[in-house]
Amino acid sequence: DEARFRYATISQALTNTSDFGEIIVEKGTYRESITINRSVTIIGENRPLLLPGPGEDEKGIIIINHSDVEIKGVVLKNSKYGIHIAGKKENNLLKNITIRENDISACASEIFAEYCKDSIIKRNSIYYSNKSDNCRTGIQLNYCNNMTIEFNKLNEESVQLEGAQRMQTCINMLSCDEKT
Repeated sequence: DEARFRYATISQALTNTSDFGEIIVEKGTYRESITINRSVTIIGENRPLLLPGPGEDEKGIIIINHSDVEIKGVVLKNSKYGIHIAGKKENNLLKNITIRENDISACASEIFAEYCKDSIIKRNSIYYSNKSDNCRTGIQLNYCNNMTIEFNKLNEESVQLEGAQRMQTCINMLSCDEKT
């Protein structure tokens, strides 16, 4: 049995976990932007709510700067990006990123991935209610390849690809239901 440590913020837990560690985020509301610079798994227990911290709504709530990351079971709201996979150019593509079973809403791009490969976006609920904002994109992939996008629930047709190669998209459901 591994000991469970408790931290006041997810960022503190990230600082204190080792590569390929697992962070369990308990139910509650967390107001912070999280930058991931190591291989890690973050699992929400009972759907914790992640909101941007004060003055951080132009950043992503979760910013991924490293390969081998999994985000599962969290609710993200009210930021420019819900999850930003921030790879750098073709010679340093991030890989093996898994984004699954999350609820993401009210962001300019709920999931924004750039310069990544061999990754999965699966079984997420992606929705927003401000249809007058024409820059909204549920899933946006820029210069990504060999990506699997499947079984996501979107409230509009909102998958945008730029410079993307070898995409597998399968049964992404569109719904007219709006959540707030």
